[in-house]
Amino acid sequence: MFIRLILLIEQIPLAALTGVMFMVVIGTFAWQSFRIMRRIPLTDAFVIVLVTIVTVMHDLAVAVWWVLSFPLSPTHGTTPSAFMR
Repeated sequence: MFIRLILLIEQIPLAALTGVMFMVVIGTFAWQSFRIMRRIPLTDAFVIVLVTIVTVMHDLAVAVWWVLSFPLSPTHGTTPSAFMR
């Protein structure tokens, strides 16, 4: 049964799988983050842009590891929901 599933999956073109992946990314990306860029602290905006760029270039795990390696200051008690209004 498992072998049949593998043989069936091998028949799906890679371009179709890539298209599905792009549609999932477009549907799950937090597009409202662009609207709040001018209202959030500069370091938070930098982190959003940096994670997005590194994720596109590599993958999310590398992006999170890379950003967490920077010693960024805290946002001084602000919460993301405060900027989403």
